[in-house]
Amino acid sequence: MRLCLVPTTLVAQADSAEMRALYDAGEASGVELAEAQARDYRSQHDYILAVYQHQLSRIALAEATGSIAGLTW
Repeated sequence: MRLCLVPTTLVAQADSAEMRALYDAGEASGVELAEAQARDYRSQHDYILAVYQHQLSRIALAEATGSIAGLTW
């Protein structure tokens, strides 16, 4: 399974990049930059966690229905 970035993750990345540019230009503080980066990392973490939980649910369902041998990724 290949992970792809969802729109909310892309928004957080764009926000982080924009804040970095503002920080480099002297128009944003280090705190604002750190907060934007934290939102970006949190968004990525939440997405990966959701994919992981989805896979665990697929496994649990396959075990419950007796079709674990036929499970494909």
